[in-house]
Parts: sequence; structure tokens; C-alpha cells
Amino acid sequence: MTADPIAPRRLGGPPTEMACATCGRILNTYRTPGGGVSHLHPTGPRDYDHRPAPVPADQLAAVARDCDFCSNPYPILSIRSGPVHAVTIGENTQTTHNFGDTWAACITCARLVDAGKAAPLARRAVDGASWATDTIAAQAVHRIHTTVLATRQPGTTLITTTDWPHTPIPATTLPKARDATAKLLRAGSTTLTAIGAPVRRTIADGLDQAHLYAIDEELTDLARHAASDLPAGTTLAPADLPVPHGLLLWAQPHGPRRVSAASWTSTADEITITTYRSIGAGLPPEALQHLREDIGWLLPVTATHATQQGIAAGDGVPLLVATLLLIAQRCTETIEVEPDPRIARAYRRSRRPLPAVRLVQLRGRSAHSRPAQPSPASATPDQPTPHVRRWVSGFWRQQPYGPERSLRRWRYVFAYLRGPHSAPIAASTTVRVLGKVPPRPAGQPAARHRDPPPTS
Repeated sequence: MTADPIAPRRLGGPPTEMACATCGRILNTYRTPGGGVSHLHPTGPRDYDHRPAPVPADQLAAVARDCDFCSNPYPILSIRSGPVHAVTIGENTQTTHNFGDTWAACITCARLVDAGKAAPLARRAVDGASWATDTIAAQAVHRIHTTVLATRQPGTTLITTTDWPHTPIPATTLPKARDATAKLLRAGSTTLTAIGAPVRRTIADGLDQAHLYAIDEELTDLARHAASDLPAGTTLAPADLPVPHGLLLWAQPHGPRRVSAASWTSTADEITITTYRSIGAGLPPEALQHLREDIGWLLPVTATHATQQGIAAGDGVPLLVATLLLIAQRCTETIEVEPDPRIARAYRRSRRPLPAVRLVQLRGRSAHSRPAQPSPASATPDQPTPHVRRWVSGFWRQQPYGPERSLRRWRYVFAYLRGPHSAPIAASTTVRVLGKVPPRPAGQPAARHRDPPPTS
């Protein structure tokens, strides 16, 4: 009896690529002689503390895949070749290995493939596996790689599901990160499966004009809590945008895809929202430099549209909407940040205006709207003057706005101290985090219309 491995670590085309729902690892798929299919972790079940739980890989937000050439854990590009098969002949058995026609490549191997260098490509694989170069396995790898390069198909596909760790991006680097992303979106030889060509051009044009925003830690935390309670059907209108085109970077990632940034692009018909994850952590310096040159700092993950029917669900989209609504509420302030001097010099050499980078943070506590403090003169027998100050927790309230104040929208009131300014603060065992938003009261809509008052 023999088993027929079906396209181990294969990225596309039939059969469906499977991953383990428990650990996210891409699984090897095997067809048995009786026509059945089995799935195993790539290095054998003994290396794992659980059995494979196969699901289609595209159902997972992040996938633990390796480079098909050198086993680097951060493949970034998918490369196509002609179908590659290998036949293993034993004393009484013969096994056919179908490697498929699609190969995941890290940035270093992708460059070697582009240069047609089969020997260095095979050497990386042998070194990664700690094999001697004269072994049968090493010679077979070299032949496989030679076949891939000889039948290489034009173009590459960007891999957006690799489980990259979060990579902090300094605000001072945003202009260069923005330019690299726009260049990537315009690269016709690189396919982005989640973003079609016409939308890519629109997003890239918007990035060229985008104002750049970096959100500090406290405002990022506040926006994440606000996004978790964003009412269904919330819409994003042009009036909610600080500018028609923008790129915004959060201090911390969000959601299963670790979304770190988002951009918005306004057209006559709609607002296009693109989310990104940061990449690069875990690579050695030379590979990191190649990644920055070829791909950049930000990996586009999704592109959605904000319409009058409400925002689309998805990692990072509600977070962007919540952040923009908080900015529109005027509870934030911006500080201009000087870009990296090397980036500034590069802009001057190319005779391009240097874009401003705005650090957005919460205003001082005294700037937040809050109810008036009671004073001794206003105290009544029923309301004696308090001798201590007490904390009032933050809460949501509806604010009238619009024509004749006929519309309602939720506004967050920050926690504050009630009582005379000179009074001591009452002891309390409750810990209040001023920058966080509690859940909005259940059963109440986020915004509502009411009939305008009658006019005489």
C-alpha cells in the first residue's frame, strides 16, 4: 500500500489548502489508496500536543505557514510554476509526491527565484534542515528547485495570512511607509487577492494625498473599547472625516489579524476603508531591508466600503470608525511630529513636499464636557454641601444635533470628580480607568430621529 501526498503546504488551486484550527499550522494532505483523504501536521504528530483539526486555510485570520523553499516562518509571496511531482521508489512500494504548482516564498527566497539562482535556493533549504549537501534528500531538493525555476510563471501573489508578530512603526516613519504601500498597490506584477485592480488604483491615489495620523496609547485603548460597543448600522459620512483621504496608525494592534493601521479614500460615491497589518518583526537585518524595499511596512488585509446602510464588519473597520467619531467629538488634540531626518532629506532630493505627521491624543481632562460642580452657594437644606469629592464613572449620553436639534447621537462623558474643588477625595475601593469606555446601556439605540418641534 502506498500513500499519495497531495500538494504539501500548497497555497492555491485544488485540492483545498487545509490548516489546523487549533494551532493554525498548514497541514499536509494525503490521499490513501482507497480514495480517502487524511491530514497531518508537516513535521509529524509527535511534535504537537493535539491531533490535526483540518479546516480550509482561508477561514483562519492568521495561518502558521513556512517558506516552501527554506522553511522560514514568514513567507510573503506566492510563486507559481508548472506542476512538480517526485516519485520515490522503494523495494516493494512506489510513492508519488504531488507538490503542486504554487509555492510560498520568504522575501529572500523570492529574490533568489526572481534571479533564477537554484543553487543558493537549494543551499538555504539544506542549511535550514541541517542536511549534508551530498545526501539524496539534498540532491532531490536541488532538482525540485531547478524544476520550479525552469517552469516559473510570471507574477506573484501577496500572502496576507502569514502569522506575523506585531511590528511597531514609529510615527516618524509614516511618510515612507505610506509611499511604500502606494507603490505596492500600483505594482501590476503582484496580485492582492482581497483587493481588485480598480480599487487598488483608487486606494493608491488616495494614499498619495492622505494626511498622516498616529494615535497614542491612551486614545487607541479608548477607541478599542468604543469600537466593541459600536451600534449596528452605524454609518460613516463625509462630515465625520477630518480630511477626505487619510492614513491612521494605532499604537497597538487590534483583532485576530492584528490590524495596526487603516486608510480611508473618499470618492463621489463612497468611502473606501483599507486595513493593514504591520510586518517585519522576526527577520534578520538583511532580509528586513529587502522586505522594506520590495513590500514596505504595511500589508493590506481588507478593503471595504462605508455606505449609507452602515459600515461593513471586519477587523479594524469598526475601530477606525470609532476613532474618527471620537476625533469628530473634539475630545482629541493633535501635535505635529517631525519625520525622520533621513526621510525628510529624501523628500527634499525628490523635490516633494514633506507631509506632516499628526500625533493624536486625548485632550486634558478639564477639556472634556461634564456636569457642573455643585458649589456651597447653591446648596439647599435638602442638598447639603458635600465635604468630599466622589468619582462619577464615565458614561454614554445622547446629544442633540442637526436641523433644529432633531437628531440624536451618542457622546461619551469621561469620568470626573463631583464636589468642591477644595474638598478631599473620598476613599474608594473602585479602580477607575479614565481612558476607557464602559458598555453603552443595553437596549438603547446609538442614534435616533425625532419629529422636529412644531413651528408657529
